[in-house]
Amino acid sequence: MSKSRLLLIPNKTQVLWLGSKYQVERVPISEVPVLDRATAVKVVDTVRSLGVIVNSHLMMLAHVAAVFHAAYFQLQQI
Repeated sequence: MSKSRLLLIPNKTQVLWLGSKYQVERVPISEVPVLDRATAVKVVDTVRSLGVIVNSHLMMLAHVAAVFHAAYFQLQQI
């Protein structure tokens, strides 16, 4: 990362396990140590990447709900 001049910001970095519901539940890890092992990145159920919200099963239910709420808010403003 230092060669590419990239920085790790632990409170903004997230890990998402991908797989079926059964596979994801079998992974008991809640934090992943990185770099000098003094820093840990937390494992989450949903992440936002490039404005799209996905969960560990690659379903976009949270993204659809967020778009619906934003659109409903804008319609109320009209």
